[in-house]
Amino acid sequence: MRNLQETLKELNTEDLIWITYFFLASFAIYSNYLERKSIIEQNEQARKEYKTINITLLSIGFFIYLYFFFLAYRHLKELSPNASPKELLAGNIQFLATVFLLTGSILILLSEILKEN
Repeated sequence: MRNLQETLKELNTEDLIWITYFFLASFAIYSNYLERKSIIEQNEQARKEYKTINITLLSIGFFIYLYFFFLAYRHLKELSPNASPKELLAGNIQFLATVFLLTGSILILLSEILKEN
């Protein structure tokens, strides 16, 4: 069984991540406003600002997913040798999901950096 203190610490970290997501969503809405302004008014400054905001948001998202990746990896490694097949399957699925999230965040970030408009 996992240490109670470690589990509570992880939950506190997750609470902070959810609060961070609230602010990320707010900035994403502002970024969309700037993108609309850029398109409608052909405003180059607005384009630079929304692109910078998007890259920043995606970078923060990458680090959040990186945290969950390492957490899932640690949980997988902490499984006891006597873990049930169901526990092993759940641990492997969780780890694989974090691999996909991390990979997706890298690809989306690269796409945002490389796209011209």
